[in-house]
Amino acid sequence: MLLPGGVACASDSLEVTVVVDEASATHMALVAAAREQLDTRNGDGPDIQLGILDVSQFHSTLQGPLSGQDLLVAVGTSATREAATVDSAVPLLSVMIPRLAYEQIHAERVTNSAFSAIFLDQPMERRFELVRRVVPWAKHVGVLLSDSTLPYQTELQQVALDSAMQLEVESVREEDRVVPLLDRLLRRSDAMLAIVDLLVFNRANVRNVLLTAYRHRVPVFGVSESYAKAGCVAAVYSTPGHIGVQLAEEILAYATDGNAGLPTPQFPRYFSVAYNSRVARSLDLSLEKLEGFGKQPEPLAEVKQ
Repeated sequence: MLLPGGVACASDSLEVTVVVDEASATHMALVAAAREQLDTRNGDGPDIQLGILDVSQFHSTLQGPLSGQDLLVAVGTSATREAATVDSAVPLLSVMIPRLAYEQIHAERVTNSAFSAIFLDQPMERRFELVRRVVPWAKHVGVLLSDSTLPYQTELQQVALDSAMQLEVESVREEDRVVPLLDRLLRRSDAMLAIVDLLVFNRANVRNVLLTAYRHRVPVFGVSESYAKAGCVAAVYSTPGHIGVQLAEEILAYATDGNAGLPTPQFPRYFSVAYNSRVARSLDLSLEKLEGFGKQPEPLAEVKQ
């Protein structure tokens, strides 16, 4: 049940609408994991009803104020952009969205209802820990930043400092300057972090970026399992299943103590590690310290993808 001002109160039921991007397999895997966790963990708690709409259905059937809903969940950037346009007091929780996209949508949003997120990105502390485990002697960690990610430079510098490392930065404003600037960056870097930034890393240039780093014998640490397959030495990432479990936990918390409101924007709680053994061997790197690095949810022994 929703109180005035968009705050839920603990009751015997909670109506949740989940908006997905054209019912993609990835998004449906997240919803399935959330449903399984709700069924497993809720016990005698409130009756939680999850309704699913894709973006086109949401656009055509829910234009204008929402009614009868206690919580709106948007999966991915497209669904979040659509849901954020609705003039409603219903709180909005975005999941599987890059931090940059969430911050942009949050800045553009005109309504004052609660709006939070579970990011797709991994926290930088976790990513620097990955570097430390694979390249323990690394003192200089390089990053390429565009105008959109440059505001994170101060945060990155602090995390690097806390990790006993120094951040090396090159700022990119045009895509055709990525490789030349990368070449300069790698000359003073022991390792490199790939940042979620479409100007710096995209399908058109990721191969050239990784080949350039490989020629310099500088390991690159990616943002997803696919990056590790493409040539990054390792990556920490969260599956749709991981984020689905976390979403279920937040829905349960909201259902039982809605007066607390939505959680603050947060990074994935659960994660796995992907690595490329071939690249590691060619760079004379050991992956032994990656064993046990990762966090899986309970009670599931293995998160479904």
